[in-house]
Amino acid sequence: MELLKELQVKEGKSIVLITHNMGLVAEMADEVCVMYMGRVVEFGKLEDIFDNTCHPYTRALLRSVPVLGMPEGQKLETIPGSTPNPADLKEGCEFADRCSECTEKCRKGTIPNYEVSPGHYVRCVRFDSYPEVKR
Repeated sequence: MELLKELQVKEGKSIVLITHNMGLVAEMADEVCVMYMGRVVEFGKLEDIFDNTCHPYTRALLRSVPVLGMPEGQKLETIPGSTPNPADLKEGCEFADRCSECTEKCRKGTIPNYEVSPGHYVRCVRFDSYPEVKR
């Protein structure tokens, strides 16, 4: 990864990295776009995403990352359920069936983006008291 980072700085270019490996994201990214079923569920600066994680899917991804000093044999957390068939998506949040924080409100209508802090957006009904963002 050091080589990629050096190349990025030397060439003054952006790198788009598509991965589930949040440890790799922490090393490489300045901004993070977390997607589930092809839709953005959380977006912001690296620090916003790691220090103020808002979407349950983003939290689940972060809990699945091995941590230095983790006890030997300790299992990483997995996300319950299975990924839905994209042809069978219903209204509401695509992550609802796998989310431990799901409410009836999560299963209705179109979930908008909310700005939880400047430049940090989340697509989750638990943040409906924040300003809605049309993006």
